[in-house]
Amino acid sequence: MTLATEAADFFQYADGVNPQGNAGSTGFDGAFDAYGDGAWQKMAKVTQAGDAYPLTYEASDFLGKFSFTFTLVDGKNGTWSITNTDLLNDLTLDLVFAMHVGGGSGAWLFDDQFIASGQTLQGTWVQNMVNGRQQRVTDFSNLTFFGRDLVPSIPIVDVPEPATFATLALGFGLMGLARRRRQT
Repeated sequence: MTLATEAADFFQYADGVNPQGNAGSTGFDGAFDAYGDGAWQKMAKVTQAGDAYPLTYEASDFLGKFSFTFTLVDGKNGTWSITNTDLLNDLTLDLVFAMHVGGGSGAWLFDDQFIASGQTLQGTWVQNMVNGRQQRVTDFSNLTFFGRDLVPSIPIVDVPEPATFATLALGFGLMGLARRRRQT
């Protein structure tokens, strides 16, 4: 699991848990406690409709701050993205990509993920999970994005140094002087 070419910070497998059902975040919540303290909120979900590949999904959710894409290529791999649709604030959050496959689910945590205002981060995924009995689990069933600890920040804009203003003023003054000499 990658996002912006970086691997997830942590992975948790939960046998018998479907994040889209009543279980929600219980399959990974305790395992990710060390990475934050807020309650997990469902951000978006993808439910497979038969075996139609490729499956493409787009959603916009989580306080109206993000949009998502998800592409399922063949049941075992695909791509995804998250876009910060807030054009005024950079955003940082704990982000979980929780995929249900067979009789369990895997959850990948991207801790303190920074997404600049208007930025889209691309990711890839490959389903290689093995359950507690060391058996390879089946193809993709569904996916839920979870988020918590959302922290907005206003992008920092560089302010010119005072010396820059002085140089600019000197340049304009010299241009004015040169123009005046040409006129006389």
